[in-house]
Amino acid sequence: TPRSNRLVSDQLRQLEEMRQQLEALRNENRELKLQTGGELSADQDEKVLQEFLVKLRAVLEMRSEGRFEQQLFDEYNGGLVQLSDEHLRELYSSFMLIYVEEYDEAVLERLGIGEPDETTVGFAEMMTIKLGELMDQPRQVRIQAFQAAQKKKEDQAKELLKKKEREKEEAAKMAAQVAVNGRIASSMKKYWAALSNGEGDVSEVRRFRRKPELGLLVSSTEDIKKISPYNWRNMGCSGLTEQELRCLLVRLGEPGMPGQ
Repeated sequence: TPRSNRLVSDQLRQLEEMRQQLEALRNENRELKLQTGGELSADQDEKVLQEFLVKLRAVLEMRSEGRFEQQLFDEYNGGLVQLSDEHLRELYSSFMLIYVEEYDEAVLERLGIGEPDETTVGFAEMMTIKLGELMDQPRQVRIQAFQAAQKKKEDQAKELLKKKEREKEEAAKMAAQVAVNGRIASSMKKYWAALSNGEGDVSEVRRFRRKPELGLLVSSTEDIKKISPYNWRNMGCSGLTEQELRCLLVRLGEPGMPGQ
């Protein structure tokens, strides 16, 4: 009946949920043992190996296709350090046999891979070197070293991102300042020209003529290039207003200006 069918369906769903919860608990227990140096059962070690071999095959496929995925490679290395000492030695032996081309079908079947191509042989060579270093370390030490390296990499990535954000903000501020300076300089051109011609407030005209820095605002590029190093060194920003400084920044930043 529909009612009994629904009851069976609910029971099956509850059983599946219980199975998933049990599997999650088993995985958590395994991870805890790996972190604390506890011993895994033979079945647990074999499961760690099989999960790693899935990643190995994905990495070999990635390399044969000429692409690179950092996340996949990190997952591969994370699985590698979790292998038992026995499985690490077995993997070393398998890669060595592939590298020297003395493998047999049993080796390939154990790894779950096909006939090795050039990229697989090259990868096997690289892995024999890496595995030779890892085999001298206890599993817990391997795991901790990998996690420390990953954390350092993540911290560096975060710091680089923050640096780029700061640089972006500074660039935006600088662009805004340049735009403001440009508008001020454009609006003040006629005023500087008038002062250089003796027009306007007498005290302002005198001040303009006393300060060689302000003379740069109305001088041609060629005349500015003729200024001696001695005269450049005698110029300064002391006593200049904010508007004058902004206008000088624009003028001296124009193409063709000498690098004083």
